[in-house]
Amino acid sequence: MKLFLSADIEGCAGLAMPAETHKTESVYRSYAEEMTKEVVAACEAAHEAGADEIVVKDGHGDASNIDPLKMPEYVTLIRGKSGHPYNMMYGIDDTFDGVLFLGYHAPAGNPCFSISHTSTGNSLYIRLNGKFMSECMLNSYNVGKEQRHGASHLRRYRRESVPVLQMLSGVSGKSAVFRCRNISLTR
Repeated sequence: MKLFLSADIEGCAGLAMPAETHKTESVYRSYAEEMTKEVVAACEAAHEAGADEIVVKDGHGDASNIDPLKMPEYVTLIRGKSGHPYNMMYGIDDTFDGVLFLGYHAPAGNPCFSISHTSTGNSLYIRLNGKFMSECMLNSYNVGKEQRHGASHLRRYRRESVPVLQMLSGVSGKSAVFRCRNISLTR
């Protein structure tokens, strides 16, 4: 089974303030480490459940938050901004059997989440057919566009505009895009 995992930082465990998401702030590093731990935990669980190939897209900011040296060897990590319209979903295509969203958060304008935003954070909100769109909702449309076989549940998810999401508790310009694999040197 081949899975695509798109990761953001704002929804990771413990994060509550905008400063915690910015590389220039002293508190940032510990939250990037938490993001990495959560991505690794999700990849390990997916691998244990049968995923033999996992592609992770670092989707926060400049897309260089996840530590590539911590990734299991069966994971390909896509880092950096591509300039592609899929942005946080860059690398998805119709060869994937499933998609995971990790660290996603409330949409722009949501008063219950201190760092609610959609996309760059420069918009007050994005609405589609009268619904406020989160990054998860927007990115699920890219999934539906790319998934053409064996993923009717993903298409239904997209059609319904992601009205309900299962919440899981946390587990402890344009530039180059890098695909990284952590290859063990002790094989």
